[in-house]
Order: sequence, then structure tokens, then C-alpha cells
Amino acid sequence: MLNEIHEVAHLMARVKTLEDTVRSLRVSRRVLMNLMAERERSHEGRIRDLERKNKRLRRDNRRYAQRMLEQNIRLMGMENPASSDGRR
Repeated sequence: MLNEIHEVAHLMARVKTLEDTVRSLRVSRRVLMNLMAERERSHEGRIRDLERKNKRLRRDNRRYAQRMLEQNIRLMGMENPASSDGRR
């Protein structure tokens, strides 16, 4: 009988320890999920910023290429004025 009481007390202590562990794991899981959600939001923001920057750089590059093409056309016209009036 005394042995059974001791065993029950031991099992109750073990249950308490396991309950505390489960509680701690739940808190850790919530913290981890919050960190993951924050990282995902940060990652999405970074991607948006990089996409905007990429779009701006492409636009600027198109403008620059267009200016270079126009400048080359003007220079070719200056170097070869005969071709601009239709003669070869």
C-alpha cells in the first residue's frame, strides 16, 4: 500500500513535469511562429523594394539607350551629310 502511494506520487510529479514541458513548448512555438511571420513580412517588403528598384533601373536603362541611339543618329548625320540629303 505504501509502495502504491509512493508510485502514485511519483506519477503525479511526472505528469506535472510533462505538463510544464508542454506549456513551455507551446510558448516556444508561439514565439517561433511570430518570428517566422515577422521574417516573412520583412522578406516580402524587401522583395517589393527590389522589384521597384529593378523596374526603375530598367526604365532608366531604356531612356539611356534611347538617348544614345538618338545621339548616334545625330553623329552619323554630321559625319555623312551627303546621306542626309539623299545622295550617295
